[in-house]
Amino acid sequence: MGVEFAGKATPIKINYRKAPKGQKATASLDIATSASNATILSYQKDLIIERLNQLFGERWIVDIRFVASEMAIEAPITKKKIVSPLTGSEKKYLSEVLEQIEDQDIKEKLESFGKALITDSKK
Repeated sequence: MGVEFAGKATPIKINYRKAPKGQKATASLDIATSASNATILSYQKDLIIERLNQLFGERWIVDIRFVASEMAIEAPITKKKIVSPLTGSEKKYLSEVLEQIEDQDIKEKLESFGKALITDSKK
């Protein structure tokens, strides 16, 4: 989303859509931000989706919904801190949450995303 909005919006949910046989599964992403930033970011939605899919290596995220929230982050971006790896209970929780997902590629991507979210929450 760029430096301007990275500290003003936060991903809150991935809505996984299981695909019929022969098709690829897709997902949509919910991002919390202020009402004014939601309006601005909606104009950049296609660019954000394109950047996300470049990170994943394929067209997996197909839609973004900007949720106006007063809880959205309004803090400046700081340098990343080194955070300890996931604990055993965190790994177990993540494994249990993802056990129903059959598509291995999607499962690996969600696991990576989940690890990042848990790590970020430790900061």
